[in-house]
Amino acid sequence: MSLVFLMLCAVAQNKVNLWMGGEHGGIDFNGDSAVSLYRPDNSIVWRTSASICDSGGNLLFYTNGFQVFNRNFELMENGDSLNIGDYITFGYDLLALPDAALIISFPENSNKYYLFHFDNNYNEIDFQSWLFPNHLFYCVIDMSLDGGLGGIEQDTKDKLVLTDTLCMFGMQAVKHGNGRDWWLLFHEYGTNSFYKFLIDKYGIHGPFKQGIGNIYKLVNAQVSSPMKFSTDGNLFVHQSRDSNIVELFDFNRCSGELSNYRTFQINEDWVPVRGMSISPSDRYLYASSNFKEILQFDLQAPDIFQSRTVIGTDDGIGDPFAANYYLHQLGPDGKIYVTSYDGVYSIHVINEPDSGGLASNFVQRGFELVDGSSWWGGTPNIPNYSLGPLQGSECDTLTAISNQPQSVLTYGLYPNPCFNSAQLSISGATDKAEIFLYNIFGQLLYKITAFPSNNFIHTQLPVRDLVAGIYLVKVSMGKKEISQKLVKR
Repeated sequence: MSLVFLMLCAVAQNKVNLWMGGEHGGIDFNGDSAVSLYRPDNSIVWRTSASICDSGGNLLFYTNGFQVFNRNFELMENGDSLNIGDYITFGYDLLALPDAALIISFPENSNKYYLFHFDNNYNEIDFQSWLFPNHLFYCVIDMSLDGGLGGIEQDTKDKLVLTDTLCMFGMQAVKHGNGRDWWLLFHEYGTNSFYKFLIDKYGIHGPFKQGIGNIYKLVNAQVSSPMKFSTDGNLFVHQSRDSNIVELFDFNRCSGELSNYRTFQINEDWVPVRGMSISPSDRYLYASSNFKEILQFDLQAPDIFQSRTVIGTDDGIGDPFAANYYLHQLGPDGKIYVTSYDGVYSIHVINEPDSGGLASNFVQRGFELVDGSSWWGGTPNIPNYSLGPLQGSECDTLTAISNQPQSVLTYGLYPNPCFNSAQLSISGATDKAEIFLYNIFGQLLYKITAFPSNNFIHTQLPVRDLVAGIYLVKVSMGKKEISQKLVKR
């Protein structure tokens, strides 16, 4: 079983073996070491970048947030003019928001992909105009179209998912605890709320909204807030550029719930952080401090701030523009690649990110780009496609025992523990659900009947007036049953 798991991880890892960026820039990780490649298209891939390969590491498609290109570096069928917002209307044929596009493969359908993407519009905030995303869209890319080159299904192009004012620093995704489905997360502007969506074989479910952590608002023209999941998906980090702190959350891959909120200061004085990354072992966090320094923090230290180590300082040498420190991305080779804000001919590299202090071996301009290409700030938004199911977890292994073909239910009960509200979500539902809430004495307190929509049930549980204690939630759907303990605080 271990050999099979390692083989599956290797196949999934190959999906991120080709990165696209800047003008004609690319990185190929398919060999023994990363090599620069020349991308023969006429597009610019600036701060918004996403790409994906097949199981052999061969390019399938990539995007700059406005256009989608196939493996031949040509515009994909129906792949032009995504995100018609203010930024595009003013004549830019790319998107300038970090992590504003993300590719997720269809659960149980390897031939189709979701491409989620933000737009970029002017918003009046504090009597000034600022560019923020106001919409989450998606499109479906079917690799069987255009003779196998792939194309966007026309009826899904710029399919609206959500309208709100959102924070500038894009979205992140992580595998559900079943190792098959996905959670998609991003932050609302002006509140402490995260939006979350569940993506499974039945479609896109949500939004689920959770208020936790810092309120994100415009301070000193800074509201871009980099965020990352750890490699194992159990830790979520979010940097608050308006308050000089890094937020840490535990993430429940089964329920999608953030919890155990804690923070640490990133600098003595207020200095914005431009990009962040987490080492492969999830021990060290790296941050770009105001373009000028690369900082390392030991997440296992009793006092994380006191573990702060400067591992790199900008030498001020242009390449040709300032080769400063901007966004980070962990590569499939286990190294962390750090880009610069403007067009440059090289990328910085943290060669040993699981080593403490200067042993992490940061090299400024450590990766040279091939002649004729440059890199313009962005890094590809890459979820961990290799992440498997939670070992020993039963978060979705509920299978009906009957003479009919087996059907699997994915469910989430969150937050748990709860305070004033709790939500129950069930994916894969084909029948109505009878939901029962019992106290520890076995007394029935409530009964709710919920009906599925597109094989999905989402309902609020009436817990506000309950006293603190332990309760049992039982769900009956025909011959299928779910039981889950719920803690009220």
